[in-house]
Amino acid sequence: MNVWMLQNDRWKNVTLHFDREYTTCRIEDSKKPFHLYDAVVTGGTFFQFLSDIHSEPNAALLIDRSCFSFPLPCRSGIGKICDIDEDRYIWQRSDDLCCEYACDPCGKIFLRDTRETLTTKIALARQVGIESIFLSNKAHKIITAPSK
Repeated sequence: MNVWMLQNDRWKNVTLHFDREYTTCRIEDSKKPFHLYDAVVTGGTFFQFLSDIHSEPNAALLIDRSCFSFPLPCRSGIGKICDIDEDRYIWQRSDDLCCEYACDPCGKIFLRDTRETLTTKIALARQVGIESIFLSNKAHKIITAPSK
């Protein structure tokens, strides 16, 4: 998996190699294993999620720019990745989930990341002491794009 790793306040392109069970990964030739956690949080708070994974040895965070849809009510708390016309909705910020959300008249809620929410996720991860932060190519493109 090709991703970007935050190293000394700079982004470095690296390749992650996973073990057979997909429980740990390593960077190219490194011997240090990481336990990779996806930064998508659909329940609780993003800060609590980070605090929980920080206590895990060699915890690493993978941040992707995604949009998810959830039916309401959503007892499972599991959404589906979706591709929607984002300009069609009025988006509001959720500081607890560290993303933006919108609702549609059919009873679905959408969660998405923006440059601002991705930057906040990185800052919060560093604040709680997570040393290994990875971005997907999609998230890296948003973070490093010139500001409008």
